[in-house]
Amino acid sequence: MRPTDPRTDEPNTENNSIENQATNNLSGSWQSAASVLVRGNNPGDFLQGYVTSDLARLGSTKTVPMALCNLKGRVIVSGWVHHIEEDGLALVVHKTLAVKLCETLTPYARFSRCELSVATDHPQVTTDHDTGFLDTLCFTTSADQACKDISTAMNTRLIAHGIAFISVENSEKYLPQVLNLHNHGFVDFDKGCYLGQEIVARAQFRGQVKKTIKTFSWTTSMPSVGDTIDAGTVIAAASAETSNVGVGLAVA
Repeated sequence: MRPTDPRTDEPNTENNSIENQATNNLSGSWQSAASVLVRGNNPGDFLQGYVTSDLARLGSTKTVPMALCNLKGRVIVSGWVHHIEEDGLALVVHKTLAVKLCETLTPYARFSRCELSVATDHPQVTTDHDTGFLDTLCFTTSADQACKDISTAMNTRLIAHGIAFISVENSEKYLPQVLNLHNHGFVDFDKGCYLGQEIVARAQFRGQVKKTIKTFSWTTSMPSVGDTIDAGTVIAAASAETSNVGVGLAVA
């Protein structure tokens, strides 16, 4: 069944435990990651009809990369889904889009008897490998000391692998293919319907995408997310630890 458009049903953020957090752009830094918690009646079944990836994969892997698109197929958020306690799920997204994600999904969630809220803890990330690190990616909190937290290196790793972690400056501007998300498991073209599916599929199979995401290098001054530079529109940027040089991702 194709998802309906609930835009006339305004979400009540107070009744759905959605925290009104101020946005702060840290150039796509992982320190601006946040978790949106989804609890209630079969949250996996609910999200399956809206995110771009197949959540059935959570049975065989710790996390699943995902995106949520609008009805025009443009990416609202990108991130990851993983299990939490009591059969709930968490969506790890950029903090500047956590409230927007809740507001987008809440009208749909009411029909599935699910609730969304923004977690107060920063999602720490761990992995077993650098090469192919996405295959062993898992999330934890500061209370779990058994895993080595690699959060401070996460942004650099994402850029090195050409993976877009969308913040508010670039939300609802690009198809998943422009951001190269389809090549990193964020989009499943064999699953059922999700928001924007027809447009995303048409772009995939008819080759209608003209822009793409690319890695660039910068010196002296790190560009901000959303800036237009010679390389294109900046999606993310990171600096080396000991110098005023770095790398980034841009769409052109």
